[in-house]
Amino acid sequence: MAAVEDPENYGVVSMEGQLVKEIVEKPNRNDAPSNLVLCGRYLFTEDTANLLSKYSFEEYGELQSIALQKHWMENDGLVGVELHGFQWYDSGAPLPWLKSQIDYALGREDMADEIRDWLKDRLQR
Repeated sequence: MAAVEDPENYGVVSMEGQLVKEIVEKPNRNDAPSNLVLCGRYLFTEDTANLLSKYSFEEYGELQSIALQKHWMENDGLVGVELHGFQWYDSGAPLPWLKSQIDYALGREDMADEIRDWLKDRLQR
């Protein structure tokens, strides 16, 4: 999980100690149970493979991790960990996704100079 300033744009969690008690998808800002949001980083237990057969892939054409999260919240408990010291991008929106790609390229020795020169050229137009 990560703390954000705009929880209304994400899946927001309600915590009780280390356990996630509720996930509210894109709540109104005033209704958000916290500013902690799911950031797409999960560690699943070994029994996950057995759980997959219980959930339908048809609604979205893929399994949504929310089904597994709800299962664990209702049964064994879903542990939430707040992450610190990392850069997180919302890859579900075009601009943050693009920024993530540029930052990735700038961080690679084999791309950094070329992408930096290209960006400077574009910005001077």
